[in-house]
Amino acid sequence: MRNPGVEHEYRQESNFYYLSGFEEPGAILLLVRSPANSRYILFVQERDPRSEAYEGARAGVEGAMALYKADTALYVDDLERLLLRFVPNDAMVYYTFGIDTGVDDIIKRTFTLDRSAGDQRMSDPAPLVAGLRLIKNGDDFRMGLQQAIDISARPIVKRSSPFTPGCTNTKSKPSLNMSTGNTDHRETRFHALSDQAPTAPFCTTAGTPGR
Repeated sequence: MRNPGVEHEYRQESNFYYLSGFEEPGAILLLVRSPANSRYILFVQERDPRSEAYEGARAGVEGAMALYKADTALYVDDLERLLLRFVPNDAMVYYTFGIDTGVDDIIKRTFTLDRSAGDQRMSDPAPLVAGLRLIKNGDDFRMGLQQAIDISARPIVKRSSPFTPGCTNTKSKPSLNMSTGNTDHRETRFHALSDQAPTAPFCTTAGTPGR
C-alpha cells in the first residue's frame, strides 16, 4: 500500500533507462548523431525544494551533466521551444509514441506543423534498442547482471533439489506445502516453484512508464 501523499506509481521506461541510466520522471533523452559531432542531451525537471521534500531529490541540469554524463542538459519545459535546434531538416527522427501523450503532442506539433513541409521521416526506435539490450559485456555483469541471474536461479535450484536422477516424481517426498493441499507430485510439482522467490531487480513491473 502506498503512502497517501504519493500521487502516482512510477517506474522508469525500460529503454529510456537502458540508454541513460536516469531514474527521474518527466525526463526526455535526445541523441543526435552527425558526421561532425554526436550529442547526448537530457531534458530534465527543474530543481524544486518543496517538491523534492516529498518526491525525492532531483538531479537538475547540473546533476544530469555531472552524474549522468550528458553533453548538454536543459529544462523539460523548454523542449518544444528548443527541439528543432538540434534536429536537422533531413534527419530521420526516432521516437516511440504511446508512452506519454503530452510529449506525443509536442512531437506531432514540432515535426508536422512547425516544419511546413510536413514530411519529416519518423520511425520507432524500440526494435533497435531491443536488439542492443541483448548484447552484454563485462560492464553489464559488474553492474549487477550476474547478481540478478543468481537471485532468479536460487529458488529453482532449491525447489529441484529433492529430485534425483532415476527417481520418478511420485517417489519423491514433497519439499513444501502446496497451496492446493494435494501432495500428489504428478499434479502439483510445479505449483509452488517460485512462491517465495526473491524478485529480481530487472523483473519489476510496478508503476507506470516514464518518458
